[in-house]
Amino acid sequence: MLRALFLSLFALALALPAAANDYTLYVAPRGTDAYAYAEQQADNDNTYAHRSLHRALTQAGELLASGSPTVRILVAGGEFDGQFGAGTWARASVDNPRARLHILGGHAGAFDARTPFETPTLLKTSEGRGGPIFTLGQRSVLKEFVFSGFVLDAGPSNVYDDDTNRLVRGSGTRTYTLLSFRTCAPSGSWWPTTCS
Repeated sequence: MLRALFLSLFALALALPAAANDYTLYVAPRGTDAYAYAEQQADNDNTYAHRSLHRALTQAGELLASGSPTVRILVAGGEFDGQFGAGTWARASVDNPRARLHILGGHAGAFDARTPFETPTLLKTSEGRGGPIFTLGQRSVLKEFVFSGFVLDAGPSNVYDDDTNRLVRGSGTRTYTLLSFRTCAPSGSWWPTTCS
């Protein structure tokens, strides 16, 4: 009887959608083929369409909060300038050692190919940048984190000499890092250090 119950539960598990904890968030500028495709695919259950990476990161944080989800943020090729044009993107801390977050740029057309060298996704900063271009929150704990396919342009936050076109330090040029991944390894992982 116990065996029959186990087999029934196993059959029920196979019948349930395998992607219940998988989410896809498309990001593309309004009016593009990529955004039209994203809107068609969005079911607002496991698939969503966004016009800004900032909004997708905010939603990803909510989806990553519990369970063992995999959240994929697929970003179309093009230029993005951050929330309110600030030229920075930040995701607050995520503390879920069972969650996976993949942020993948360089998607072409209607997300039918990923060609980051041909259709780059440019994260462009602004003058007076106050920190890294992209930040994953301090003490974040994730099972897996992937950030791939982006071009980071820090040029607008730098000052260059008019004659030599060399970077001028100390005259308004920002010396912050471009990326800040302040993550911690889950307890008992192979990574040598963990946060306390």
